[in-house]
Formats: sequence, C-alpha cells, structure tokens
Amino acid sequence: MIPNGPPGDKWNDHAEIPQQQIVDVIANMRATTLSHYGLNSWTEVLEFTKRGVVPTIMDDIYYHMFVEIFAVFAHEQWSGWTKYEHSKCTLNADGTMTIPKQLVDRWSRQSLTSYDDLSPQEQESDRVEARKMVELAIKLIYSVL
Repeated sequence: MIPNGPPGDKWNDHAEIPQQQIVDVIANMRATTLSHYGLNSWTEVLEFTKRGVVPTIMDDIYYHMFVEIFAVFAHEQWSGWTKYEHSKCTLNADGTMTIPKQLVDRWSRQSLTSYDDLSPQEQESDRVEARKMVELAIKLIYSVL
C-alpha cells in the first residue's frame, strides 16, 4: 500500500492505493505503449535503445504511466473525500443529503480562502494530502530509474 499520513490522520483510511492496482496500471500502460509504437516486446525497445530512438518512447511510457497512476490517486482522493462528506450529512427520505450548516460555512470559507490565509491547522491538513502526492511521485520516479 502507498503510505498514508501520520497516525491518527483523519484521512488514513481514504487514500490507499493497492500495490496491485499500480502494477496493473503500469502493465496496461506498457502494453498499450508498445502497441502504439507497433512493437511486440521490450526486446524490441532494447533494439531501439541501441539505435538511440527509445527516449521518445520511454518518455511517452512514463508520461502516460504517471498520468494513469495519478488519475487513480486523484479518484481515490475524491472518493475518500466524498465518503467523508457523506458521513457528515443527513440522508433525507427523498434520497438527497443535508450538510450541517456549520460544515457548509466552514467548507465554503475554506474553498474561498487562499492557502496562505488558511489557519495553521488547515494548512497542515493540506500538507498531509500533499505529502501523499509527493510520496507517490517519489515512488514512481524511483520505479523508472
């Protein structure tokens, strides 16, 4: 699993990406990229490398791989937030949800406030999320070196 924030972090259960999901995305992107370039195997990529052609192919692979993995991460983040938000709401008989006024006020204020003007606690909450992205980026960078 991708590491989460510090112990006790309210988001600990929301943004975990299973390693197998990352492996599957990478495998799919590699196969798709090979197919896109009309290649059948990584042996052919090696042959292109020997001729100095591979950087463009590899850049393409890494770009698409990173986009897909970050898209999975973004979806997990959004999904986690949505679950959290819904857990704070009241489910109405007609299927709609009511957000408590104090949360509407807080979330509205936060959404209209620049990062620099957030409270130290709110900035730290954003840093927790940023650390998850940085950790993922570092793992991806090291996986391609």
